[in-house]
Amino acid sequence: MQNNVKAVIMAGGVGRRLRPITEGMPKPMVPIVAEPCINHIINLLQKYGINDIAVTTMYKGEVISENIKASFPSLNIRVYREEKPLGTAGSVSFARDFLDGDFIVISGDSLCDAELDKAVDFHRQKGGIATVLLSEADDPTEYGIVLTDDEDKVVRFIEKPDWSRACATAVNTGIYIFSKRIFDYIPENTFFDFSGDVFPSLLKAGEKIYATRMDFYWKDIGNPTAYLEANIDMVRGVVRRNNDKKNYIAEHKRAKIIPPCFIDSDCDIGDAQIGPNTIIGKGCVIADGARITDSVIMRNVFVDAGSYLRKTVICDNSRIGKEVSVGEESVIGRNCEIGDSCIVSSGAVIYNDIVFESNSRISGRNMVLRGSNEISSGKLVFDERDSLFDALKWGYSYGKAVEGNIAFAFPEKAYSAFAQTFSSAVRDSGDNVYLLCETDFSGLKYIVRNFGFQGGVYMRREAEGVVLNFIDEDGLFLSSSKVKEMQKIYDSEDFRTGNGGRLKVFNGFAIGYQHHLERLFDGISDFPATVIAPSSVTNLIHFSHPAATEKFCVTDDRLRVFRRENGEDAEFSKLEVSLVCLYVFGKTKGKVFIPENFPSVAEDIAKNNNFTVTRIGWDKPDRYLLYSFTDPISCLSAVLKYLSDNKTTFGEILRKIPQFYREEKRVSVDGGQKARIISSMSLSPGCTLLENGIRISFPEKKSVVSVISSADKRNFRIYAESVSRETAEELCDIYVNKIKMESKKVKNDTSK
Repeated sequence: MQNNVKAVIMAGGVGRRLRPITEGMPKPMVPIVAEPCINHIINLLQKYGINDIAVTTMYKGEVISENIKASFPSLNIRVYREEKPLGTAGSVSFARDFLDGDFIVISGDSLCDAELDKAVDFHRQKGGIATVLLSEADDPTEYGIVLTDDEDKVVRFIEKPDWSRACATAVNTGIYIFSKRIFDYIPENTFFDFSGDVFPSLLKAGEKIYATRMDFYWKDIGNPTAYLEANIDMVRGVVRRNNDKKNYIAEHKRAKIIPPCFIDSDCDIGDAQIGPNTIIGKGCVIADGARITDSVIMRNVFVDAGSYLRKTVICDNSRIGKEVSVGEESVIGRNCEIGDSCIVSSGAVIYNDIVFESNSRISGRNMVLRGSNEISSGKLVFDERDSLFDALKWGYSYGKAVEGNIAFAFPEKAYSAFAQTFSSAVRDSGDNVYLLCETDFSGLKYIVRNFGFQGGVYMRREAEGVVLNFIDEDGLFLSSSKVKEMQKIYDSEDFRTGNGGRLKVFNGFAIGYQHHLERLFDGISDFPATVIAPSSVTNLIHFSHPAATEKFCVTDDRLRVFRRENGEDAEFSKLEVSLVCLYVFGKTKGKVFIPENFPSVAEDIAKNNNFTVTRIGWDKPDRYLLYSFTDPISCLSAVLKYLSDNKTTFGEILRKIPQFYREEKRVSVDGGQKARIISSMSLSPGCTLLENGIRISFPEKKSVVSVISSADKRNFRIYAESVSRETAEELCDIYVNKIKMESKKVKNDTSK
């Protein structure tokens, strides 16, 4: 293949139909034979000499980006993040400056082994603007049918027909080869889809689109059955693998292994029967007498003696007790516990974090609405799994926990049935609800803080569903005490409606917020920068520099900063932005109030620049002092004013800050162990007990490790901070292992 061909991988999928496998995980990251699906696609491109790759992401794009950096450091891969859904063509449009000739578009959440060199040759021989790769499907109603003439030219697209219109079995795989001219038909920053918008426009304009049927494997892993089939097909060799990941079958001498199978590293498998067609992920423990066939077992799963699993998917960190039977086409989510002698019926679906007692019979869809771990940071999500009754219960619980006047703000498109039900339940609890018109998230926080509200709710629609963010009376996220009270009311189901509150629609508070913004942005002179923020802000500042090298973008929860490099926007990390904001606040105010878990380098920056920092816990009475430093609009104002007054740039400030690295990892333990683990580890030398964990100092290494306990029963977050990236990574791994060792110790002590 000619070396000037590049590729775009579309990796924005949420994977709702694949839940609970994709619960908390973007669809392109689901493992196929112990490797993320998107990695198989990148390996396929690399096999055909395609090393220049753009990846477009949206839902949990940071997870995909981190995986790519770790897995493919030598390739020229650029990751583009959609802030809102833009459709297939709209997402590819992000990479138009990266592409300079013919290019391939391929999905990051489908599995295939297409001969891409032959596809590109076909495209160039035909000379059309686009080529579509086709596959055969017995059931074409899930895909788009493509009709062609005798010269392979496309004459019609039929998108996801019902059976009455399913007139062919040749379906669109979503793999395309385009000429660069395709961007003449794709507007920038606009929702645009290839099948629904671009291809009809091309046909109408008389452009030539060709399609080719090629003998290759292709499967859209859109549901658990297809996901399981894709794994089995790869382990059987039906689809070609393009990596050399080691299979550790030979290490398990006691097990009876019936090929084909794949077993990842660090597993402990006793006298068990594994296979055929079975994948065992890293760190699994399979006890004597267990039998597993035609299944995918992900990482760190424990299967106890005598259990029988067939044609099923078990997600990370789950535990299967003794003598458990799991039926065909079942899915068990992450962190689940299935007690001894349970029977899981065929087709059962168990969502994350569910525990079943011994001798249970489990069938159908089993789920729990998110508990305090989801709302502990002031956030609750409703999606298609949730019923309106759940929204009703949570709304009443929030109203009773807060008690008073509640401000609601939302973009119009976010006011769904869930949001309407929630707000009605808040009123039923006795609270008054004020609907604020045309108010953004920062505006809501300011209004709640300054106009005597007892709480606020901001609703918005994201890829994961309808998101509700809760604000306390000080303008910060809901305090943990109110979260606990809210959870307690929800769990009690003691819902007693009395005199309902009133509903008011009022926009008068926006005037006060606008005066606040005018004070914040007063005196900022024009300098070379681009600012993307709510119109209430951009109406006050006027930057007109087309050649600006830095861009400042306000999202609902933080300030993002980009620098222009080689015609592309490169984003400064969240940590870098936080440190520059600290520097700016310190230089202008002399004293900065920061969250207790802010990186430890804060004190060094303050000392070197003659200001002071005070750490405040999120549950302390004086936490209201954190408002300015944690509000993205206030941070934007402070940074722009400092840059304007001092004729400097964001990048120049960052170079004044000591080099600093922060590594983050998560580790899960058995339910109920966390308090004992923290208590034991807090006795270590140099350890400081925090509100939600511990901090261990290593002065000789100029390093700090924080072990933070999440609000659920199982998870810890570990942050290792150091002047050396290698040291930060090493310390992070050390404390992951320490927690695992402490967990085993606690378990042994308990059993004794």
